[in-house]
Amino acid sequence: VYDAETKEPLDAKIELFDLGSEEPLAIFTSDPVTGEYLSILNEESKIALYIEREGYLFESESFDVKVDDSDKIKKDIYLKPIKKGNTVRLNNIFFEFNSARLTQNSETELNKIVSFLSINPDVKILISGHTDNQGTESYNLDLSEKRAKAVYEFLLNHGISSDNLTYKGFGESQPLATNDTEEGQKTNRRIEFSIEEN
Repeated sequence: VYDAETKEPLDAKIELFDLGSEEPLAIFTSDPVTGEYLSILNEESKIALYIEREGYLFESESFDVKVDDSDKIKKDIYLKPIKKGNTVRLNNIFFEFNSARLTQNSETELNKIVSFLSINPDVKILISGHTDNQGTESYNLDLSEKRAKAVYEFLLNHGISSDNLTYKGFGESQPLATNDTEEGQKTNRRIEFSIEEN
């Protein structure tokens, strides 16, 4: 685990969850000198990884542990300070196909946002929705707006003030990867939040 700006190693809280059951698997801290961490994972599981530290935006990852993963799965994490303009991609928020309905296995990540905003009550965020380029531009813009709004409404319903939240859909206009591959399309379908004020 590193500071995204200084590249210095960090000690940070790390949590592992089973995405299928939403059950926590492990909670531990990375080494304060090296930033390193190590955990044993069960084969054939889908894992959500959360890294957080006071003064920083949390980071999330999700990955599958396959039977043939005989070697280590290496994940270097760069935590961004809580600063205007910094953005977090929310990797464990999921929607039903072609829908703005959040799936149940999104709740762990959504609750992480609630916790983050509760601990940092002066922070204001923009929730942004993004899609791939499948379908029409207007459809994608509408879908991304509805998905961002679904996250916004979850946060409102869990005690976060509307003064701290705004949301916007960007459709297919801000891709992170090529839309020519399935993996690229998956990368582009995402929810992010960025710091508007802190």
